[in-house]
Amino acid sequence: MNNDNFDTASILKWGFYFYSQSQESLQKVWHGLMDHDYNLEELVDSEGEWKLMVTKLDTLTPLKLHKRNIAFNELAEF
Repeated sequence: MNNDNFDTASILKWGFYFYSQSQESLQKVWHGLMDHDYNLEELVDSEGEWKLMVTKLDTLTPLKLHKRNIAFNELAEF
């Protein structure tokens, strides 16, 4: 990330996407994130598949981002 000029010591706006055939499953994901300072950017039907985009202002090192992605994968599976 540092090689691509990301200042991992600064607060950046991070966007995360979730996809599903079911709007309800994405609403469950959103409800799991809303109390953690995430912002709902969109929850839309995109060509027959639902897309959820959330954002958060955060300082993420490469390791912290990796751990966040693992946690989101687990959240998306429930």
